[in-house]
Amino acid sequence: MEVGILVAPGAETPGLVARAEGLGFASAFFVDSPVLFGDLYVSMAACAARTSRILLVTGVTNPLTRTAPVTASALASLNAYAPRRVGMGIGVGFTATRAMGQRSATLAELERYVAQVRGLLRGEVVDVAFDDDAVPVQLLNQTRPWFDLEDEIPVYMAAAGPKALALAGQIADAVILGGIANTDVIAACREILDQGARKVGRTVDDIRIAITPSVYVTDEPPRFEHLRATLGPKSLAPALTFSRIAEQSPLVPRSVADDLAAVRLAYRPDDEPGGDERSRHLRAYRGYMTELKEWQVPLITPSVLEATSIAGTPDECYRKLTHLGRNGVDHVVLSPLPQHADAVVESFGGIIPRLP
Repeated sequence: MEVGILVAPGAETPGLVARAEGLGFASAFFVDSPVLFGDLYVSMAACAARTSRILLVTGVTNPLTRTAPVTASALASLNAYAPRRVGMGIGVGFTATRAMGQRSATLAELERYVAQVRGLLRGEVVDVAFDDDAVPVQLLNQTRPWFDLEDEIPVYMAAAGPKALALAGQIADAVILGGIANTDVIAACREILDQGARKVGRTVDDIRIAITPSVYVTDEPPRFEHLRATLGPKSLAPALTFSRIAEQSPLVPRSVADDLAAVRLAYRPDDEPGGDERSRHLRAYRGYMTELKEWQVPLITPSVLEATSIAGTPDECYRKLTHLGRNGVDHVVLSPLPQHADAVVESFGGIIPRLP
């Protein structure tokens, strides 16, 4: 099993990622949310200059905020700095688009975008639509010092629903099951991935499984109330997005499925009566992942926390990591609260060498 770190890009990111590499972390995934955090490609380039081994992955970009040629150019440029250390994580968009009041991409748009970026990274001429008119585009200077098109850039696709998982089984090198850490839910996702993979002549075993659970390490076993206040804000989104998979699968205990579904059924936009509809997204994403609203507190049950996090003492975290590894997870990308990132990197630096 490999262990990585999910980072919110900022001025301190290169130091954090360099420290993670030194402690044995295999990867750093960079959040792509333009109005919430710094630019991921700026941070990835700075990290490439400070490191020599760690994999640098967009975590995750989307088809709407950048055109396919712009994304291909950024990835190929990074590949020239850090060959064989660059990956493209991609999804339909969540905070990257919705925090700007925009829609998410469709799966058809995502599939087309991945094909375009891959074609451009192979040096091919690709038709790309600008203002509804498709024009041929190619990365023209295909060699160093500008681009590296020789070293392959793997595609990590974020997926949570049945259709997205089936598509990931067909087109992705790896799938990101964002924020989930329950092995029964992961098994249900693997079944759907396998169905998609078999349509193109492969199986789920050909696809690496990555997860991005919340993480929190303490010297003493933490109280539930403390974990709920600390990690609860980050549990809401994965509980909601994976609730339908859990409900539909006989592999997931009903108690877990019911608790995840309760989050989805209770969720409502964070808005105020009479507020400006055009700026609702601004109110909705203030405090995102940092605080629980009063109505959200009872939704964060012990099973919701267990399903979305790795938390506890170093020994407890080690046991959960090994359990995940035995149940089909290849890559655990830890997602700490930004203020706890340094402590998490240091703590897991002592756990990683113990992993099988």
